Amino acid sequence: MNFRNFLHVGTLALTLLSTASLFSAQDLSASRQLDQQAYSKKSKKHWVATWSSAPVNPQTSALIFPPQYDLPGMTFNDQTVRIIAHISLGGSCFRVRLSNIYSFDNNAYMTIGSAHVALSDSGSAATVPGTDRQLTFNGQSSVIIPPNASILSDPVHLDAPNFSDLAVSVYLPLDNTFPGPRHLIAEQTSYITPASSGDYSADQSGIAFTETTTQSFYVSDIEVLASKEKASIVCFGDSITDGNSFNYSTLDTNSTYPDFLAYRLRCDKNLLGVVNSGVTLDQVLYNVPLPGEPLWTAGLNALSRFDTDALTKAAVKYVIFMDGGNDIGVSYCFPGLNPYPVTFDMLTGAYVQFIDRCHDLGITIYGGTLTPSSGVYSCPEAEALRQEVNAWIRTSGRFDAVIDFDKAVRDPLHPDKLLPAYDSGDGLHPNSAGYQAMANCIDLNLFRDCSQGRSKNPKCKRTFPPTSTKKARSNALAEALKAVK
Repeated sequence: MNFRNFLHVGTLALTLLSTASLFSAQDLSASRQLDQQAYSKKSKKHWVATWSSAPVNPQTSALIFPPQYDLPGMTFNDQTVRIIAHISLGGSCFRVRLSNIYSFDNNAYMTIGSAHVALSDSGSAATVPGTDRQLTFNGQSSVIIPPNASILSDPVHLDAPNFSDLAVSVYLPLDNTFPGPRHLIAEQTSYITPASSGDYSADQSGIAFTETTTQSFYVSDIEVLASKEKASIVCFGDSITDGNSFNYSTLDTNSTYPDFLAYRLRCDKNLLGVVNSGVTLDQVLYNVPLPGEPLWTAGLNALSRFDTDALTKAAVKYVIFMDGGNDIGVSYCFPGLNPYPVTFDMLTGAYVQFIDRCHDLGITIYGGTLTPSSGVYSCPEAEALRQEVNAWIRTSGRFDAVIDFDKAVRDPLHPDKLLPAYDSGDGLHPNSAGYQAMANCIDLNLFRDCSQGRSKNPKCKRTFPPTSTKKARSNALAEALKAVK
């Protein structure tokens, strides 16, 4: 940022802060009272992650993704973006985290002129009348986020049931010379106003949002104030967790495996939020290379981003980890893209790092087996290593439990391939039915200490231990109630 731009930011900041001062002391006081509900020693509530979107490098664009996943124009100038977030756990009090990660190399300070949250009208750019809430930051309507930092909004009252679509609108008043952080394949349409159109963050009609993209911007987390027995599950991985499908049939359908897991848990009266920390092209050990762009990466390696995208999520209690398929496939089927090929010891050694980091914080981590990928990674060396790594995941005993995603979606007659009914068309990414099969293979007993009781709905497909089920359930509920006191 040069001196002239710095002065521009400073002048704008003064203007915005002057405007923000119009907010009454009562508004700030109400916000602080909500904070006290979460942080008081006597509080029976805390913040729980209900939605997440892992940011990646904004320079990744049409270099590797098709046009429907690219944004017409890489920067914003006096524009508003509206992100649609399908939350897992509902409530009446929320806060939003805005991120400016991946800007440290450009010294890019991000100015937020205004931000709002509302209920989306059926996932469209329009919002439900009477639900719009202005987001503030320590009582101010605007904020400047430093490079590589994030900031949480003050709490706001908003009644939003489970699986609501929230519209988070962010007004960007400056001509940003460096594109901000984004999630490249969000499987959800986002809405943008034209350049130099002004602030539409409080707009209800949605008419001004004339551009669309399947990327999401700036919004990395939404948290809900909930009772202390409630917690969150982080689903961490690559494009399989992210929910990509080759034919894009999953767009705007909320049909990733984390979505389907959340539906099953709520059917089972479970007390968990489910957030998706999948990143397309993610690798465990390597930053994702971009063809022809050696200085840029699509995303940080999983070891680098694990703290931000998993361990620090609000009230995280469980992590479902499935990652490493791209390390194997890129190393052996596309030699030269990674600096050196991954080995069995390297990958399983990294898994132990994830496991130990979770256990140090009292977080339970479940290992997911790597699903078939021969449609894209067709070399025999990659398939042999995938099978070897899966055998370790199943038998090593290092993860707290194993979720056999591979078994759930593979073709029994051709174990290196997806079952045709679950293949989206590229031999790597499942379709909606495949993602549902992945969620259905997860034993909900793994989360039984966060359940309110056994559901009588057979669609939950829940299984229980053959003996002492009622007693075990009663003990688990008693322990949860102790945590509240």
